[in-house]
Amino acid sequence: MNYSWKLGRLCGIDIYLHWSFLIVPAWVALTTLAAGAALASAVSATLFIFAVFACVLLHELGHALAARRYGIATRDITLLPIGGLARLENMPQAPRQELAIALAGPAVNLAIAAAIGAGLLVGGTVAWPTLVPAAGSFLANLVAVNLALAVFNLLPAFPMDGGRVLRAVLAMHLPYARATQIAAVVGQGLAVCLAVMGLFGSWNLLLVGLFVFVAARGEADRAASRPTMPSSPDASEGGPLVLLPAHARADEVARAVFAEQYYFPVVQGREVVGVLPKAALLRALANRQGDRLIADLMTEQENFNPAACVGSGWA
Repeated sequence: MNYSWKLGRLCGIDIYLHWSFLIVPAWVALTTLAAGAALASAVSATLFIFAVFACVLLHELGHALAARRYGIATRDITLLPIGGLARLENMPQAPRQELAIALAGPAVNLAIAAAIGAGLLVGGTVAWPTLVPAAGSFLANLVAVNLALAVFNLLPAFPMDGGRVLRAVLAMHLPYARATQIAAVVGQGLAVCLAVMGLFGSWNLLLVGLFVFVAARGEADRAASRPTMPSSPDASEGGPLVLLPAHARADEVARAVFAEQYYFPVVQGREVVGVLPKAALLRALANRQGDRLIADLMTEQENFNPAACVGSGWA
């Protein structure tokens, strides 16, 4: 990402800091001092901001490691003033996988809150956490922030994790594009509510509402233009070659048997890693082996031409 500094690598993933991130700790320090607080309080408030963004980084790392479990690489993670951004090579088509990846981030925040909270209980600290750094202990406030991050990210609106959770649940019963459209409408409705609340309260809610509304619409547009697997022989005539993701299960790509192809290129990311004969897919489904991965069923083909397939189809 442009105008970002590389901080290093964590779990094999490049970590970047966008220059605009520095506005947040600088603003916190200046406003704390302007309120008449001592220098030590300003330093503590600034360190608290860095601790919060460390938790945000772990949140994004949770998404990245969950995606890696399904063979999806993460390009990088960038810290921004509004949070973190993990750029995955591609999003999973299987609803269960998207559900697991989306929930991984909030799960990390809940785990952090539980770990710190347990430490506070063991140490005898009983102060109820607040969201204002100056009002309670440093660690107690960090518990509250992690709980708030988990709850906020689970709101059913794009680009929050809750929007992807809702889409994944809907996609288990509906076509992917339709599930995205419903999730986008729900997200936009929530965005309107946030914007209205912002008009009578905090302008921050108004800005968040506008951002969520636009992001939800964009996600719906991307899903509408996304190539899908044909559901009938007629739908595949003259269409793109159907590709199967290596990390998908046989029952998750069962619709491929209706495509007029005898062999399906198997891809991982944008690389063709093998070929799956239609007969092998039918045999697995007939033998009630729908939970087997495509990678286990495919045949490696050294002479297969990947240039003719990568970039189209379902993967």
